[in-house]
Amino acid sequence: MVTIYLSYFNAAQIIENSVLKPIQVGRALSSVELPMLGDDEGDNISEKNPSYCELTGTYWVWKNDHSSDYLGFFHYRRFLDFDVARKRSMTPHGIIEKTFSDGFIEKFALTEHQIEDIVKDYDAVVPEPLDVRSVGSKSVWHQYVSDPFQHVGDLKLARKAVEELHPGDVKYFDRAMAGYNLYPGNMFVFKRSLFEEYCEWLFPLLKSIELSVNTTNYNAAEKRVIGYLAERLLTVFVVKKQMEDDAFKMRTLRRVFVENTTPTPVAPPSPKTELPVVSVAASTDAAYLPHMAALVTSVLSNASRERFIEFLVLAGGLGEADKKMLQGLESLHPHCSITFLDMSGAFLELPLQSYFTRSTYFRLAIPELFKNHDKIVFLDTDMVANADVTELFDLDLGDNYVAAVRDLIMSSFVSMGVRPLAETGSKSAKHYLSENLGMGEKSGDYFQAGTLVLNLKAIRDAGVTDKMLKDLAERRFWFLDQDVLNKHLFGRVMFISPSWNTVIIDQRHLSYLSKVENDAYKKSHDDPKIVHFAGVGKPWIDSQNPLSHYYWNYLRRTPWYEKVLFGVLDHKVRQIEGQALANKRRSFRWRIASRVWRSLPNRVRLPLFAYADRLSGRL
Repeated sequence: MVTIYLSYFNAAQIIENSVLKPIQVGRALSSVELPMLGDDEGDNISEKNPSYCELTGTYWVWKNDHSSDYLGFFHYRRFLDFDVARKRSMTPHGIIEKTFSDGFIEKFALTEHQIEDIVKDYDAVVPEPLDVRSVGSKSVWHQYVSDPFQHVGDLKLARKAVEELHPGDVKYFDRAMAGYNLYPGNMFVFKRSLFEEYCEWLFPLLKSIELSVNTTNYNAAEKRVIGYLAERLLTVFVVKKQMEDDAFKMRTLRRVFVENTTPTPVAPPSPKTELPVVSVAASTDAAYLPHMAALVTSVLSNASRERFIEFLVLAGGLGEADKKMLQGLESLHPHCSITFLDMSGAFLELPLQSYFTRSTYFRLAIPELFKNHDKIVFLDTDMVANADVTELFDLDLGDNYVAAVRDLIMSSFVSMGVRPLAETGSKSAKHYLSENLGMGEKSGDYFQAGTLVLNLKAIRDAGVTDKMLKDLAERRFWFLDQDVLNKHLFGRVMFISPSWNTVIIDQRHLSYLSKVENDAYKKSHDDPKIVHFAGVGKPWIDSQNPLSHYYWNYLRRTPWYEKVLFGVLDHKVRQIEGQALANKRRSFRWRIASRVWRSLPNRVRLPLFAYADRLSGRL
């Protein structure tokens, strides 16, 4: 049996299977208990973690795991690549992965069968050595002492410990330090007998060094000295085995380093209630928190009291105080909950375009995030609801992926021949929808993604989410996630009344809509069930929006009302002051021009009068 322990310090994406076993190292000193094995039980040195780093986990395994045939150690962000047949792009530090993408375990052959198939033929599997010359060092010794957090005196103490406890191994120490190959990361997979031999050789050395080194004036990074030295001692041990034991069989594998290890958000458990549950989701970041509060207030104020309203907030960077204040709005409904999914580490690998924020990507992940849900109503944060959203949730979607409102603004773009971004091909809107999004002649079926009733089960069953995210990462779209949704959900859309996504359209764009579309637009304003402040007409920016009173009505019931109101007033004052300054400058220019004009003789002024009149208006 092979067991490879993965060392975790703080919350990170947990990778595990039958052979990969997470262990929290330094748990004895941690204020957080991660959902995994800890190194503070039984015979342990967990409290030494600030200096020993992941070696406290190695010690625990040595003293407490007596059943595994092979024992190994990776880290929460550092792995070995067991897919030996595949060619990979490499750096001096190994294979760089931005995140733990779906299929990470399969990508690097980290399954029980594939790992055992490699290790069974070897005594040791270790990382491909780091050639320290590739990072500007002359030798392993030089690489250690060149690091600002590592000190030559500590490395000399390590040599002294080897000389005292294993005098015959000093030659291997000197050989390893003079060489340029370093086996980094304290990572390896050893046959049990070799693991026992290694620990019996290593830990007395580390204890001797610990008693000798003076860390009184060291900062937190410098105090990791035992962990740093253990990496060099692993290299010494490998050199020792290679030179002493002709039967010693070792395999090196490529190193894998994961840059972003933020945990994948996990949906909260279903509410404990006997009432039928209505699930509503919206995404926000700290900047949009007041507007999220207005949306939550509007939904809870108008929702049926005979249902349980589950409001799920996909949060990008909200603090605990912000979350607590938002949860205070639960008092608006007798049967509700407001819960959060931390999305701060999601989609970091995807580019941002124009004024869009990363939270616009969140809705694409909903089917996979909420695997315990079959249906969800998703609402944009710049919305308020004047009607009961349970009407939306109760729609029978049949085999449709989504229920949504036709996008009248896009329809006007099509009629006007508006051209999208140059990066999308600069085609007309009609051709963009037809060709880039694959809508053919049915461009009128393009929907606005502000209000969505998502058939999560159908989307999951069809594997659509992965396709959407892959498409978004590889191609440029005009309206980002909205375009991606239209492309991949096309043909499986139930269209609902525009009153569920009521927007403001100026007269110019309205003039390009058909009579049927104009009538639908006017009807939505007679009964705006959900108001969407899409585009530039945000109430907290543009006080002239004719629907802004709906927003202020709900915001007034939240703790953020004064903050937003004073922000609007301050902005207005700055606008007025700026206009006054512009007028003052304009008047000065007008007075100068007027003096010049009056100084001219009549015979000169007469033929220039028409031009002077137009210039006066501009000044």
